Amino acid sequence: MRMSEMEYKATQQALGVLAVVVEKLDLPAFLETARRADEIGPFVDPTLWMKGTEPLKGVIALAESLNAFRATGRKLADKARQNGVADMTGVLAEQMTPMAVVTPLISLLCVVDAERAVRELQSDDAAAPS
Repeated sequence: MRMSEMEYKATQQALGVLAVVVEKLDLPAFLETARRADEIGPFVDPTLWMKGTEPLKGVIALAESLNAFRATGRKLADKARQNGVADMTGVLAEQMTPMAVVTPLISLLCVVDAERAVRELQSDDAAAPS
């Protein structure tokens, strides 16, 4: 499936916004705390731990992947700086509050969803018998 130019640009912008959001998270501390909770859970509240360990492991896996995402973003930002390109992610991370980051991200996702909906309607119209 091909992306439209609008979807491509919106996705690229969303990735930049996500990089800013992820940069603001203290993922190492979160991972340490979550892992510790999973380790001591069976001793503190075995019943609750049995119910929560699988979802918690999923959250830990997500946080680990976001940590990798952040590391990749930092490497790209370092390369950009070495090539004389301003690191907009760092600038944005310093200037934007989490809500100021989330609002444009939601707008970008709405654009992508609207673009997809139009394509699906056009596809349905083309497939409908005349």
